[in-house]
Amino acid sequence: MNDALLSLLGLMRKAGKITMGFDAVIESANKGESLLILTASDVAQRTARQLAFEIKPDVKIKSVPYNMLDISRAIGRQVKILSINDEGFAKKALSLIDKIEEESDI
Repeated sequence: MNDALLSLLGLMRKAGKITMGFDAVIESANKGESLLILTASDVAQRTARQLAFEIKPDVKIKSVPYNMLDISRAIGRQVKILSINDEGFAKKALSLIDKIEEESDI
């Protein structure tokens, strides 16, 4: 696990700043705790649509270029959807995701 975003996810898990799993993420987002929701690259389209439908529109949802296995190795639990509940971590994750997206466009 040499990737900065995956390392950050592991750190967030240890700090207790993420919520994991579909139902828990929806509950967290609707309580106003979630600042950013991340979905694995292999999440089903139906699940992604349902997630977008059930949460408040002010919560960002980003797909990351990692599958469930990659994320699971980083955080120690099999999940395809997680939310970040800390402003600093959310900003850093967004910047890393943007950097990854820029590099893949090259």
